[in-house]
Amino acid sequence: MMDLTDILLPYQDKKYKAFTERLVQTKYPIIGVRVPALKNITKKLLSENSDFWKNIIFNSRESILIYGFSLSSMNLTRFDFCKQLEKAFLSFDNWETTDLLSSSFKGWKNWLDDGYSYLETLLLNDNPFVVRFAIVMYLNYYLNTDYFEDILKRLVILNNQHYYVKMAIAWLMSMAYVKNAELAMNYIKLLDAWTYRKTIQKCIESRQIPLQERKKLRLLETY
Repeated sequence: MMDLTDILLPYQDKKYKAFTERLVQTKYPIIGVRVPALKNITKKLLSENSDFWKNIIFNSRESILIYGFSLSSMNLTRFDFCKQLEKAFLSFDNWETTDLLSSSFKGWKNWLDDGYSYLETLLLNDNPFVVRFAIVMYLNYYLNTDYFEDILKRLVILNNQHYYVKMAIAWLMSMAYVKNAELAMNYIKLLDAWTYRKTIQKCIESRQIPLQERKKLRLLETY
């Protein structure tokens, strides 16, 4: 097995470490390495041994991210990719890990149809951060596809009360409103009161929505 701690420590930024510790709640130690540096370290390690990631010990925030960044660089089938990804699911315990890894999986665009069915299964996962991962994957890769409305239908009936799941739903719904305001609002109105208010709040804060429209949305803040 491979412990990355000694490799990562020279890249530690103590101010960034303190900042991340305030922002991210995780059971794993935070070494304090910035994401661009982590991606560069991943590239270097892959150039030396393309299979190194298979032996990573998940003993820090950074080690989990490097595992995910390594996966995103591999030429794998969708099945093999997800099989390897699932090895990290027990380590998904915060929003930063799910969101950073989701945005790094650019190859998912090649598996949109097959991948959509897989993400559906993750919505029922017992780990709320795996559920959030699926929602953020929808957000990153599916809002410009024919799955748009199906995603909205699924999320309004998703029965998960975890804070970071509901925040992810609000985030996605607000971006859906940017894409198609009329259709999205039909589903936003079906959300529970808390998620509805968060969604409207995010819409009001969005610079992608015209100012006059955001002013009208303020009238809808009350559920």
